[in-house]
Amino acid sequence: MQYSEIIYLITENMTKDEIGNYINQSEVRTKCYALKQSLRTNEFYSAVEVGITPSVEFVIKRLNYNGEEEIEWNNERYQVIRTVDPKNKFDIVLVCARKIGVQMGVTANNSVLQVIDILHEYSSDIQEGISKAAEEVGKQGVSELKNGSPKRTGKYRKGWRKTTEKGFGSVNVTVYNSTNWQLTHLLEKPHALRNGKTSTPKVHISPVNDRCISEYEKDVEKVIKNGG
Repeated sequence: MQYSEIIYLITENMTKDEIGNYINQSEVRTKCYALKQSLRTNEFYSAVEVGITPSVEFVIKRLNYNGEEEIEWNNERYQVIRTVDPKNKFDIVLVCARKIGVQMGVTANNSVLQVIDILHEYSSDIQEGISKAAEEVGKQGVSELKNGSPKRTGKYRKGWRKTTEKGFGSVNVTVYNSTNWQLTHLLEKPHALRNGKTSTPKVHISPVNDRCISEYEKDVEKVIKNGG
């Protein structure tokens, strides 16, 4: 067997905030060589019964695996939905499903929050539930940014908007600032000033990022678990 595919095993180090809630602190990515193989029929039907459509299987060396629940392959995230012991004792099989995607931050197209999901891997009821969850997280992001953004004239705060694009088996929700989009990066990140000093960042996007991602992932897990 040729272990020619490169995957990254993802480990999240968790910490508690000031009120005792667990939050993501950092992410550790471990490079690993794997063998990509076709899904077995019994794995496919077992997963579909609980509303998850597996996407791919990877065989890796057992010594490299430490119970990670998420991997990255070809710049896409996958959830490890179960592991299988092959006939030999040196390998382990990771049965994976494409992970729901949330991107947030100041991006090249000046959007702040993007929820992009490929829905055709799920049943119609689950697709509808995920679409609603994406819409709600977009509304939440707009509301929190309007209330928590830096205020000078108020124009920047009022400029937050949400767009939704639904295609065949996909949904894309984007939150952006329609009036002063160029300020998103200047306010969120430190930058050089004319006097040679560095500006003090007014962090307002990252906290919304963390809350929206957390809520969205919880909502999607609930939708998939309930079948819609």
